[in-house]
Amino acid sequence: MDHEGHGLLKTWREGFAPVLSQAAAAKRFGVSQPIVAEWEKGPRRPGLETAVVMEGETGGLIPIEAWGYDRALVKSMASLVDRRRAAGDELDPRPSIPVVS
Repeated sequence: MDHEGHGLLKTWREGFAPVLSQAAAAKRFGVSQPIVAEWEKGPRRPGLETAVVMEGETGGLIPIEAWGYDRALVKSMASLVDRRRAAGDELDPRPSIPVVS
């Protein structure tokens, strides 16, 4: 399935002077260069957690909805994670996922 994110990702990278390489973009998102190439080419899309990171790294220029994700679902998940952490559940050793607004 094609998503708006494919074109937005490439446009975002090409907006840098000089153009941000796929490898440099990959480093920002915590993935490898071939993965970024697949996202730009389609139909592959990032996982939800990576899409949230991508939205943050791009200053909202590539929102999670561009990849077909539902913002309301992400907000609900973030709220659940916050409640579980407040209750002392360590959940996962990875760093916290930034909350999208």
